[in-house]
Amino acid sequence: MQKIRLAIVGCGGMGHRHMYGLVELHQSGWEHFDLVGVCDPVEANAESLAGQVAAQLGPPPNSCQ
Repeated sequence: MQKIRLAIVGCGGMGHRHMYGLVELHQSGWEHFDLVGVCDPVEANAESLAGQVAAQLGPPPNSCQ
């Protein structure tokens, strides 16, 4: 099965909650996705989420502003 490539647009509170949901899916054994990007108008938010993704899911996603 080909993996779904995902990005989170908006890395504030809700973006972090979406990431936690993806972490739960991954931990339950459903690994059919790669989180490849995060984007937020506030660069610090995007970098924060990218760092957390790298810690929880593996390779850091691309981040943009």
